[in-house]
Amino acid sequence: ADDGSQVGAIVGGVIGGLLLIVLLLILVLVLLRRKYTQPKKPKASASSTLPFNISSDVHGDSEFTPNEPAVHIEQDDADVDHLYGNTGIDNIQRNIPIDNLLPYVAKVKANGNAELERIFKTFSDLPCATQTAGKGVPTKQFNRFRNIIPYDHTRVVLKEIPGVKYSDYINASYIEGYPDVPRVYIAAQGPIEQTAGDYWRMICQENVSNIAMLTNLQENSKPKCYAYWPKNEGEKQTFGNIEVTNIQTDNNYLDYVIYKILVERADEKRTIKLFHFTSWPDHGAPEDAYGLLAFLKKVKMSNHSTGSPLLVHCSAGVGRTGTLIAIDMLLKQAQTEGEVDVNSCVHKLRTQRPFMIQTPEQFIFLHDAILEALVLNDTCIDATDFNKKMLELTKVIPPQGETRIQELYQMLETLKPSLNLTDTKAAREPANAKKNRNPDILPPGKSRPFIISVHQSGKTDYINALYLNGYKNKDGFIVTQRPLPDTLEEFWSLVYDTGSSCIVTLDEENVFNDLDSPAYWDNESNSFGMFEVTVQQENEMSGYVERRLTLRARGKASSEREIVQLHISRWPRFTKDEAKMKSVISMITAMNNFRIGHGKSPVIVQCIDGAERCGVYCATAIGIERLQVEQQIDIFSIVKKIRKNRPQFIKSGEQYTMCHYLIQDYMNQFETYSNFKEIC
Repeated sequence: ADDGSQVGAIVGGVIGGLLLIVLLLILVLVLLRRKYTQPKKPKASASSTLPFNISSDVHGDSEFTPNEPAVHIEQDDADVDHLYGNTGIDNIQRNIPIDNLLPYVAKVKANGNAELERIFKTFSDLPCATQTAGKGVPTKQFNRFRNIIPYDHTRVVLKEIPGVKYSDYINASYIEGYPDVPRVYIAAQGPIEQTAGDYWRMICQENVSNIAMLTNLQENSKPKCYAYWPKNEGEKQTFGNIEVTNIQTDNNYLDYVIYKILVERADEKRTIKLFHFTSWPDHGAPEDAYGLLAFLKKVKMSNHSTGSPLLVHCSAGVGRTGTLIAIDMLLKQAQTEGEVDVNSCVHKLRTQRPFMIQTPEQFIFLHDAILEALVLNDTCIDATDFNKKMLELTKVIPPQGETRIQELYQMLETLKPSLNLTDTKAAREPANAKKNRNPDILPPGKSRPFIISVHQSGKTDYINALYLNGYKNKDGFIVTQRPLPDTLEEFWSLVYDTGSSCIVTLDEENVFNDLDSPAYWDNESNSFGMFEVTVQQENEMSGYVERRLTLRARGKASSEREIVQLHISRWPRFTKDEAKMKSVISMITAMNNFRIGHGKSPVIVQCIDGAERCGVYCATAIGIERLQVEQQIDIFSIVKKIRKNRPQFIKSGEQYTMCHYLIQDYMNQFETYSNFKEIC
């Protein structure tokens, strides 16, 4: 028995010793992890009261449930490291060299962005500092959302108005720039009516010269921001002792508008710019980063030498606002260090204002944006350098024997998107499938036009066509296939229902003479179901035919519509076919001149399958639009963008090269670049 007791004691001692060693090792690992993974952050004050699990209140920039109770826990001198103690291993500093950014983003976006969504969940929504000032004011009067309150240590403190309670408060936060530069940005909520005057007080006090606004005034019928500036040129608004006047509105851009505002207070007069980005959907992210990056570039050019903070706001001032600020910070880090650390950037922003970068969609978009800016966006060429750059782009590079244009096209092929079965569900329905010339070239539901007139007579609302944005106009084009014998009525319903008054026909006239491809017009008059089309005039132009048509819909009062058809005579077969290339440019010029007097109605562009020639034509036309507005050319970005809804656009390196030569031919119509600028 004594031997058994001794053995038991020995075994127990060994086990106890091993457990002690394991516990010590765990403690050491935890301490090392704390040391190397957690950046230092300011400590919360001893009396802070912290809402627990408030992330359940946050959905995009949406309103919070006003009566939802919050569970509170008391923190005694709470260390921020403990508040972020559940952030997980993914918040270890992760510097990604620019050369590795493309494979890294591809990896974390695999399987439906599952890895990025998992990483995003490791960011805590718990406050990391006191919010005494914001919680001490009447919430409905000063805070758009009850749970998004600025931290005391970063809040913008307004100069008090004597005798006016809470006059030092506004829901806005100073945000550090890269690297640790104080007060580079002010992140703010969109003003409500009661705080619009405070907004202008802040703008004057902080000497703000530029504002980046990322929300519309209303979204999904809900108010998102009060109109704190006059939207029409020449209009004035007064806020207390501050008068603001809209002296210029520049709406030449698809995704944003630029307002020039005169601000007057007492003897002080100065001008600021308000950059209003209008294409960021509520509860999500932009469809692609191209427009937002162009917007940010404009903002930064304007704010470059002012020395004043950039005011950024959306509705809540955290989701879209945090995303734009993070993009700017990471681009600066990349420029300085040659690498980016997305996770640390998000973590740092959240120590200065709660919920910065608010949704997984915004976190995913952040990665798309920096990839676009750093890896894919070195393709923009100034108009003054284009002829010189074309020599470089078309020069054969040994030993591969390819040109730089061909290399860029191969990159586009690598990035080519695909449409899934859900995207094209309507196009594949039995009643619609027979309306498609090519079963592989189908419009996604989100971008197809719905035809109404023939739908009312018992046909479906489907036609193989899709909307395409121009550079300045949303849905500026509709691309469609050559009508089939059974879809001629649908084609004219498309023209009639969308209000289009211009058709660009890219198939030569001799193909419209068989049973498979009947002409959808006639030299005199013809009927197509409920529509009657009459050719009023036909003129031979330089490389194309211009027809003036009259379109009537039977049974509809005041239905007569004047239509212009621009019909190519000969499509260029290769890039050195200069005469035919000039025909395309002449048609684009005629189309643009026609559109000047016809508002923003879409131009219908038609080729055999709605892809092959339509892609070249539309990419070139959009490129010319940008050239006219910004004196820059970026065919790579245009093709990447238009392929999102029709991956079959620009099917070869030859077509991609043709787009460049077409723009060059357009520019060379003018003797000098100075003449070109005057015309633009």
